[in-house]
Amino acid sequence: MLLLRRLLASRAHASLLWSPASWAAGRRHCHGRELTHKQWRGPRSRIIGAEYREAYQSASEEPDAFWPDVAKNLVWDRKWIRVIDDYNRPFTKWFPGGEISVCYNAVDRHVEAGKGDNVAIIYDSPVTNVIAKITYKELKDQVSRLAGVLKKWGIRKGDRVIIYMPMIPETIYAMLACSRIGAIHSLVFGGFAAKELAVRINHAQASADDISMTPGRDEVWQEAVDLAEPADCVPIEAMEPLYILYTSGTTGLPKAVVRPAGGHAVNLLYTLEKVYGVKDDDVWWAASDLGWVVGHSYICYAPLLKGITTVLYEDPEGQLGKKFPGKKLRHLFLAGERCDQETLRWAEHAFGVPTLDNWWQTVKVLLEDGLEAAPNQLGNVAIRLPMPPGSLSTLFRADDVFVVKYFEKYPGYYDTMDTGMLHKNGYVSIFSRSDDVINVAGHRLSTSQIEEVGVSHTSG
Repeated sequence: MLLLRRLLASRAHASLLWSPASWAAGRRHCHGRELTHKQWRGPRSRIIGAEYREAYQSASEEPDAFWPDVAKNLVWDRKWIRVIDDYNRPFTKWFPGGEISVCYNAVDRHVEAGKGDNVAIIYDSPVTNVIAKITYKELKDQVSRLAGVLKKWGIRKGDRVIIYMPMIPETIYAMLACSRIGAIHSLVFGGFAAKELAVRINHAQASADDISMTPGRDEVWQEAVDLAEPADCVPIEAMEPLYILYTSGTTGLPKAVVRPAGGHAVNLLYTLEKVYGVKDDDVWWAASDLGWVVGHSYICYAPLLKGITTVLYEDPEGQLGKKFPGKKLRHLFLAGERCDQETLRWAEHAFGVPTLDNWWQTVKVLLEDGLEAAPNQLGNVAIRLPMPPGSLSTLFRADDVFVVKYFEKYPGYYDTMDTGMLHKNGYVSIFSRSDDVINVAGHRLSTSQIEEVGVSHTSG
């Protein structure tokens, strides 16, 4: 049984196919395995040559012309005053003055365009043996009614809403319902236990009572939704948060990444079309978890903004790749940690399609002193400012930490905290996190490089 729980919070404080093994649209290496242009086929091959160079040059030299051309593919309630306000780095503003409803663009506009009967979500649960198809019309009904429940509870624009739910359609409904009324959702990965959940609730300035159902506070989901009045979309400023996503906290306290609504929507729609080559009638499966950034971006928002079908499914043993020929499967994109060779070979064998990795960022490789590394020299991967639309705009309640952690080490750059190499041919290899490097007599050795040598030895 799904329960809806009111979070006790003060106003304006708080209220509730891809494989993510984090990979960039320009990275074409997997542990030293370089993909040639002949190997790099399909939708992404279009952006490697002339189209990629043209887009890169235009976005770099004429952002005021490039990004509005992308943004026009979305519906804006109010047009932006300017495209970019870069006077207060690193707090760059994209589309300031503009107003947008991400929920409207992901749901309502497709229904209004006559696509209400198109399938928005395919939910296939091997645990419960449930297979369900949710159309855009059904999605709008569920989302608007759930948004009505939130409004009944007094949740308004700018409030934070904590979502702690599994990989089910209702989780997407909850995300979109928050967006619909201008609330800011923070979806917590279901694998986190009570302690980690409590940290995130407290930092978001929200509180929750016992897990057991308490009359007057908790409601049964379906009963509440069935009785609710549908809520209309509430547009928000382009730079206002769409959501807050907490990092895993493996290197300290979790950091609350803020994603601005306008730029994030523009970036997601652009990458889905140009990087992944997704077409209007495609079915897209991102084999991530909704609680991670890939799940937010490419299970929920990007495919729905495009108006295609997104799949919720888990296949931990990869049986479907062997059972069905998958003639319509074009590519498998990998993202997350660096890909080990064994996983790469397994994926290519199981699915029989090009297995491509991506890392999402355009980079410079810098040494510890901030100077640019020579070609093929291991260094720290950094991104020259300004950050593009859709990037994290700050850390929630921690602007000072945002500056110190990501921008202080290399002035004028964003420190990704990854190590890598930039090759003479422009290709990039990402090896490991920067704190996963061994310094021996002044020589920086990536543990992933050491591992690669070990596993490739013939006696291994």
